[in-house]
Amino acid sequence: MLFATIIFLVLGILLDAWAVCWLVFPVGGMLCGVVAMILKKD
Repeated sequence: MLFATIIFLVLGILLDAWAVCWLVFPVGGMLCGVVAMILKKD
């Protein structure tokens, strides 16, 4: 989620795309869930 915040800020500031950049948070949450499930298999 730290990377999602960094991407949000960088794209928002550089491209002024604040209205679209919020999408990195749901995507980041889903990726965190997928990684947690993969690591839990062991």
